[in-house]
Amino acid sequence: ETVNLGIYNNGEVVIICKVEPDRRVRSNIEVGEREPLYATALGKQFLSEFTKDKVREYFETVQLKKLTENTIVDLDKMYEELKKVRMNGVSIDNQEYSEDLICTAAPIYNYENRIERGVSICKLYYNALHLWPTYDCESAPERPLNSLGRTAIKIFTRQQAVLGDAT
Repeated sequence: ETVNLGIYNNGEVVIICKVEPDRRVRSNIEVGEREPLYATALGKQFLSEFTKDKVREYFETVQLKKLTENTIVDLDKMYEELKKVRMNGVSIDNQEYSEDLICTAAPIYNYENRIERGVSICKLYYNALHLWPTYDCESAPERPLNSLGRTAIKIFTRQQAVLGDAT
């Protein structure tokens, strides 16, 4: 599993920090990488704060690409997806940005109760099936974080406390 910390910047997610497992097989997400909001778990966190009109405007202005078979490029399907994000507090990228990669993201709020950052945990789909033979993306948010995820969140939280709004 790889844990990423991302921020919203000009209609995209920018990865600002990541923690990787000590294994050969890892995700290929890099610090500084820019990712589309519509195809990533982190991006859906930021989209979930948009009004319906702002989501529609985003869909009309961004060049939507079907990055994988699962990428959501239909506005009505995205409205439904964002409804789930708001209800559950977490978002899922079920092989939407990259085939064979599943990510779950949660928001990090600022003092105004607005999403300032997001943290995601990404796992290769094969490994998710290996660990959870009945893996279901709808129930994934209910699964507890592993030690890497908990450690990464502690690191990110400490970083934010030390750096404050400077990050």
